[in-house]
Amino acid sequence: MKKKFLAVSAIAIAAAAVVATSSPASAAPWPSGGTFEIPGVMAGGASWDVDGDGISAGYNIPDTYSGLYYPMYNWANGTNLPCGSNDGSDATVTNETNGDVTVDCQPVTDTFATGLTATLHLRFYAEAASGYMARVWGELENTTANTIDLGTGDPLAVYFYYNYSNWDDGDPWMTNVGGGDYGLDGSVWGAGGDLENHQIATSSSWADVSQSCRIKTTAHGMFYPAEANVIAPGQTVNLVSFINMVFPATDDPAGSAAAFNIALENAQTEMAAGLTGRMADGLPAGIDAIGWEKNDACATPELPNTGLDSSASTSIALGVSALISAGLVLTVVSRRRRASQS
Repeated sequence: MKKKFLAVSAIAIAAAAVVATSSPASAAPWPSGGTFEIPGVMAGGASWDVDGDGISAGYNIPDTYSGLYYPMYNWANGTNLPCGSNDGSDATVTNETNGDVTVDCQPVTDTFATGLTATLHLRFYAEAASGYMARVWGELENTTANTIDLGTGDPLAVYFYYNYSNWDDGDPWMTNVGGGDYGLDGSVWGAGGDLENHQIATSSSWADVSQSCRIKTTAHGMFYPAEANVIAPGQTVNLVSFINMVFPATDDPAGSAAAFNIALENAQTEMAAGLTGRMADGLPAGIDAIGWEKNDACATPELPNTGLDSSASTSIALGVSALISAGLVLTVVSRRRRASQS
């Protein structure tokens, strides 16, 4: 049966933002079932489920789409970075002045290693023309007098399990380094859509473009730079990642393609700009977030003149374009699948 969806209205979104900024920040209770709802025009608003593992699902409020399943979480040494010691309900919830909702989880001691205290912070952004975005920020503090080394066997990584069974070569994929191996190699942001099943599009980021060479691939995730695993006494390592949902306005290939283009533009502009603008909202000034540095760590020396003529250069450029068109999709696993696994 065909489903009808509301198109995004830039005027309505702007009006909602004006209303949101007129209210002061206020404490809020833990919502029923750990479901945080972000009102909006696109697809009727967004829902984000939170449990002791962080963000467990993302979908639209009417639940007319397959949703995201544990879209972004941090992992090392066989366990994840938790939201408190139980189901997350002991977290501090705040309705921010701009319509965002923040969740500051309680610290958990001895996470990943003895003496390492982890604190998870989540931010669910108000609706924007680019979709519904969420940020995951984890702090790892070494509270001991000795260096903590998490090792290389199962080091710090950010995982996006929601896409692992729905990748399809017929769907659009794109990252900052183009396609190839689903665009994973060295990528720091990704965008994808689902043309075949007409489901949501997503954009994600976990590091600054200038740090691409420091980000290594793992199954359905990315390893943080190696130095994140060696934590000096008193040092805090900050892990930051983003996930953004874009819902099609129409239940057809055209609607899905339009949603992908919105997600791709978000990845290529806002996410590619690094920790600036609203992506930095609520973060401490001058925060040292691993992988988000802006420097020339990955700069390559200028290539020598190859002597290729213009026709050969054009052929190479076309070849690169073909590779880029392979792209990356960060597609979805049904929220209902999560329920079936409970």
